Amino acid sequence: LLSGLLPDTYPRYSFEHARMNSATLDPLGSFYRQQLDQGFRFLRFADDLENNFRASHKVSGLKQLRIMLVLGFFFGLSFAIFDYFLNGLGFSSSSVPLQLAVNQPMLLLMLLATMSATGQRLLTPLGITVGLVIGGSSYLFETKAQLHSIGAAVTGTLVSIIYIYFFLGLRFWPAVVTAVTVMIGFFIAEFVAAAPGAAIFFNGMFISFTTLIGAVGSYNLEHSRREAFLEAGALADLASRDQLTGIPNRKAFDDHLAMLWAQCKRDRASLVVALIDIDFFKAYNDIYGHQAGDGCLTQVGLEIANVGRRPLDFAARYGGEEFAVILPGCTVEPGEALIERLRERVQALNIAHKGSKVARSITISAGVVSVFPHATDRSAQGTVQMADESLYMAKRAGRNRVCVTEPEHVAAGQTGVFRVGDILEIA
Repeated sequence: LLSGLLPDTYPRYSFEHARMNSATLDPLGSFYRQQLDQGFRFLRFADDLENNFRASHKVSGLKQLRIMLVLGFFFGLSFAIFDYFLNGLGFSSSSVPLQLAVNQPMLLLMLLATMSATGQRLLTPLGITVGLVIGGSSYLFETKAQLHSIGAAVTGTLVSIIYIYFFLGLRFWPAVVTAVTVMIGFFIAEFVAAAPGAAIFFNGMFISFTTLIGAVGSYNLEHSRREAFLEAGALADLASRDQLTGIPNRKAFDDHLAMLWAQCKRDRASLVVALIDIDFFKAYNDIYGHQAGDGCLTQVGLEIANVGRRPLDFAARYGGEEFAVILPGCTVEPGEALIERLRERVQALNIAHKGSKVARSITISAGVVSVFPHATDRSAQGTVQMADESLYMAKRAGRNRVCVTEPEHVAAGQTGVFRVGDILEIA
């Protein structure tokens, strides 16, 4: 079941997000709130929510990542320029032009990747690669003499580790793996170069503590980002839910319908919309009281929330005692059968209703319309109006039943009308 739209600081609501919030969740629960309550000690959410967070992490951090990559590019370039001029119009070591030739193209490649959708999907492996290249170049291209100097060889590696943690847009675990790999590579390079034991020990201390400190800082930063992501999602989820029944509200229905309508139109798929009304609900409130009425709405709402088990099936409270259901990719026969089973389940709740004229318990009436968005001139809201007309037909036919408007009748149906008694009058 859909749990809500994300705020503007996060990616707009997607169909992947809808799948994440399908009927596998408790209709009264918030996916985000559940994750907050469970915690995420290892910086990992449930699978679909994790995918959504990673997508938002990439999008929200693109601008900052570009700035960091540009800074890294010009830092490496300025280092080469200073080395050239400060050492007598020439490079003091062949390692400098080698680092320049390897590091700068990698940074430019990652910067270009941030400019396209395809490249953005590769940012994590690119970030790891760039981190390893920068870290490796800081010691692999050093001369044997430089490796023997305590502190001289370690400086570039220290900067590389900090850059990996905070400047390549990597999440915590990829950053830790990359930084630890660079640290291990440093020790290997020191031993291969036969560096003095004192150099290995002291440089190793600096490298190890920098790796640890960077890991703690990176962990805390990502934990805060994840917590903010969940809190924002929980607030948006709360705003999109009906406070009484706990299922999505009218606004969430309108937003979801617009998106599914566009999706079905692109895919040339069918769409079923149903409006459902509790029969003689005013009489129920008059007899049993409004608190009992609220309890009735909640029980019926839970049944309606579970009407569809496919990922994008959606149910909401439309207003008062009315509910709405969207079944994308569904045709008229299975749609009618699904709503008919819902009608039977609601009646099977056996909620006593002495004021009903059709049964001794609570019943519902439903209007169902099936439409192909790509093959009709009607709008999404016009289709809802057709479902409302079908619902009215169900009521006129005696209630406690399902009436259907099939695709071939949608174009001929009259919408944009007000009802007065049993008469249809043009608005």
